[in-house]
Amino acid sequence: MALAIVISIWILARVADAARTRYGQTPAEAIKTTGLIGAILLSILALTFIWQVPYVLDFLFGLLTVDRWTAIKQLITIATFAVAYLGSRIINRSIDTLEDNDAITEHQSSIAYHVVDVGAIALASAIALALWGVDLGRIFIGAGAITAVMAFAARSTFAAVIGGFMLLLARPFRVGDWVTINDRTGIVTDVTIFNTKLRTAGDEHVLIPNDTITEEQYANLSENDQIRVTAEVGVDYDSDLDAVKSVLEETAKGIEMVKESPAPHVVATAFGDSAIVFETRVWIARPSMRR
Repeated sequence: MALAIVISIWILARVADAARTRYGQTPAEAIKTTGLIGAILLSILALTFIWQVPYVLDFLFGLLTVDRWTAIKQLITIATFAVAYLGSRIINRSIDTLEDNDAITEHQSSIAYHVVDVGAIALASAIALALWGVDLGRIFIGAGAITAVMAFAARSTFAAVIGGFMLLLARPFRVGDWVTINDRTGIVTDVTIFNTKLRTAGDEHVLIPNDTITEEQYANLSENDQIRVTAEVGVDYDSDLDAVKSVLEETAKGIEMVKESPAPHVVATAFGDSAIVFETRVWIARPSMRR
């Protein structure tokens, strides 16, 4: 019998793979689910005869022998979960399309998958419970009380999760952006529900809770695809200031990463005790931490 079950599962997997190749993921999953349910029922039936426990069949037939209204409710319940399952698969397909078109990130699509699946199951369960006469009001009250207790006990974790959803929706930065958060500057390497991971210039990996990011100021240095960089140079009071300014501008123009427009600009910003301070202002294209 075990060999027959293994062979049946293998055949089912082959059929599902063929259906996935020809018709897509959703029909393949439907075939696999239906086949597994059938295999389980046949296994129960076979074990009933092998172990000689006919009362199991009597129990199953007793479950199947129901009045018309109960049978209708059973069919509606099954149909509800089937529609919820197929609907979630269709929505997930749309999410895949958005990810392929770079409308959302891979992490956002993963979060969207879970939200859609949980929402579909919750909606189908609520409809089924209401159909069978279960008082949803008491369930919601109990769930609300449990949620309140959990939120109070783990308020920092819930705050981080809420901050993570806010970051996913607002999208102030993406993986690969050069950002400054809480005086820490680095490249965003990962954004999860709980925290954001940065890699600094010193190759340090910094984890910053998402609720901290939403409460503090942060800067995305890669957002506009350019950034202004300044450099200060001190020269002697006896120097030819026009020549100094010209040399600094020409030097800045000779750097490959410096943009031609806006052009480099040099101004005197301070008169120190022993030097005049010139500030060279240039714009860098495609800024990154390495540049």
